[in-house]
Parts: sequence; structure tokens; C-alpha cells
Amino acid sequence: MTKVANIQLLRFLAALMVVISHICSNITTLSTQPESGIWREVSVLGSYGVDIFFTISGFVIAQSFIRNQRTPIEFAILRFFRIFPLYAIATGTFYLSHAFFPDLMQNSVVDNKLLFSSLTFTSDIFGYSFPYLPQGWTLEVEVFFYLLFGIAIFVFQFSNKNPYRVANFTVGLLVICILLGAPFVMFEFILGIGLAITLDKSRFQKLLYLFLVFVLALFGLFKVLVWFQNPQILVGALSTLLLYLVINSPEVKAKLSYFLGDISYSVYLLHGMTIAALLKVFNFFGSSSIPYFFCIVFFLVILISIATYVFFEKPINNFARNLII
Repeated sequence: MTKVANIQLLRFLAALMVVISHICSNITTLSTQPESGIWREVSVLGSYGVDIFFTISGFVIAQSFIRNQRTPIEFAILRFFRIFPLYAIATGTFYLSHAFFPDLMQNSVVDNKLLFSSLTFTSDIFGYSFPYLPQGWTLEVEVFFYLLFGIAIFVFQFSNKNPYRVANFTVGLLVICILLGAPFVMFEFILGIGLAITLDKSRFQKLLYLFLVFVLALFGLFKVLVWFQNPQILVGALSTLLLYLVINSPEVKAKLSYFLGDISYSVYLLHGMTIAALLKVFNFFGSSSIPYFFCIVFFLVILISIATYVFFEKPINNFARNLII
């Protein structure tokens, strides 16, 4: 049985990794803080939390559908209300901050076309490097994955609504899209889906899949050490093995872990604005204490995320579930 509480805790830890990454990438903007390679290295390591997110997403979406099939409309409703409302509010807030408080922004940009492309998850199509909310690039990749999974559900609902066929067909669509130029990071969805497909299969099939992922990790390590190429393959494979380890570990205290996982989306979306605002405060008072900065950022991010989840995300998600009952 899938240990959802463990996955939720891993999701929260992945969000914290991203927070740490963005704190470290901004450390040098604190007053009197010199450039340091250590902060850059920690920032890179923390950014791999995104890869864990993608692997978890591939696994959870496939596993959830395998155990509880949804129609394309039901799937779209649940995904839309899970992702879009908070993202739209965060993006709108960021846009208004650029428009009315430009002095608070490092590079103030007021661009209605960028706002539109950000809210429609199409900033890359419109030629922008990032949406208004920088971490929104990952949501654009995520939404594209949802679109492909929704297409797979639609294709098989009229013929043979076999959940494993839907998952396998999604893998095929992902492979085609990657070959046609989609971000290579999407292969991490494939790894997560593969784990979901084999989790309830025979012991041999499960071990075979894990062996293939292990071989993929070795290949990725070879590319890093010998060809000095991007470690994406290595990180994706290690994320999959980590997820398998988490699933098969003793279940942690469920209630707290569920809640931490629930607030992870708010943590991921809202931490950037918190870091930027706190940097202004620290620089205004001439403070350069890194430990204080870390502690205050974490405290504020968690506090804001709890409030956002309780008073906004949870009611919205409940509303979406009631729509499909």
C-alpha cells in the first residue's frame, strides 16, 4: 500500500530545498556579504527539489488514476483548482508589486503580455525566459504533463478504460514530446509513472524497473564525471530511487505529514516574494546576519503558507471535489 504520509513529507522537504536554494542565491545581496562559492553550490543542490517534485507528480497522478479512475472533465477540474487559483493570485500580486512598488523590485517590469502568458502557462511560447512568478516555469511544465495525461484519459474512455493503458499511453506521449523539443526534464514524469505502474506488479517486474533506474543513474553519473554534462539524468534517477525508498519506509506520523505536504504548494509559490521583501528589510537596517535571515524566512514562509492553505487552498480544493461528486 502506498504510504501517502511519507510522500507528503517528501513533498514538503522538496519545497524546503527550493526555499533554501533561493535563499542561498540571494545571500550575496545582504549587506557586506562577500561572494561565496559555497552558497552557489548549496543553491544548485537545493534546486534539485524541483526534480523531486516532478518525479512525485508523475507517480501520484498515475497512481491516483490507477486506483480511482476519473473522466477527463473530473481530472481537469481537480487539477485546475489545485494549481491555478493560488498561482493566479500570486502572479497578480507580483504584477501589482512591479506596477505600484517598483523600488521594491530588483528589476521592475510591467508587461501585460507577460502577465497574460504567465496566467495561461504559455510564457515560453511567447518567447519569455520566465513567467512573472519565476518558479512558474515549473508549473508550465506540470500543466503540459496534465494536458497529456488528460488526452490519454480521453482516448481510452471510449474504448478500454484500463488505467495502466492510460499511464502507458501518457509515457508514449511524453517521449514523443521530448523528442520533438519539449523540456528534457519531463522525463522525470516518465520515471514517476513507471514507478506507479510497477508498484503493484510482481516482485520481478518491480526489481527489474528499479534495476533499470539504477543503471540510468550510473549512466547519468558517467555523463557528469566524464563528459561534464548537466546532471539531470542522474538527479531524475536518484529522485525516483529516493521516492521508492520513502514509499517502502515505515510510515511516519500521518496527520502532521499530510498537513506539511498540503502546505508545500504555498511554500513553493510564495517564498520568493517573502525572501525579496525580507532582503529589503535587512538591507534597510544594515543587518547581514545569515542565521537570522534563514530563521525569519522559514518562520514567515511557513506561517504564510499555513494561513494560505487553511483559508484559501483547502476551501478551493473542497469546492473542486464537491463539483465532481
